[in-house]
Amino acid sequence: TEVDADLFSEEGEQVHVVAQKGTYNTDTKQLFLEKDVRVVRVSEDQRLFTDTLYYHDETRTVHSPSPTRLVGKNIEINGQSLDYNIATNQYKIGGRVLCTITEDEK
Repeated sequence: TEVDADLFSEEGEQVHVVAQKGTYNTDTKQLFLEKDVRVVRVSEDQRLFTDTLYYHDETRTVHSPSPTRLVGKNIEINGQSLDYNIATNQYKIGGRVLCTITEDEK
């Protein structure tokens, strides 16, 4: 089933999620997204692009075993995998990583 949804955290942060296919397992509380996955953290002006993404509701963690591209203000990070802990706001990007940082235009 195609996914195009706005999700809101307990703190009220909006996250827009789009994927060609998605399933949610109510027993394990895991969301699985695949094919052209795009996640936008609106308040952070941050965008994530990948082909496979798992969200674990109980641990509030995100995992992508696929190549990923993370784009934010003045930064783009490309890697072979991604782990994100929502509670700590920490990212781990694995494999060969390419990071491009640009300066603000004056």
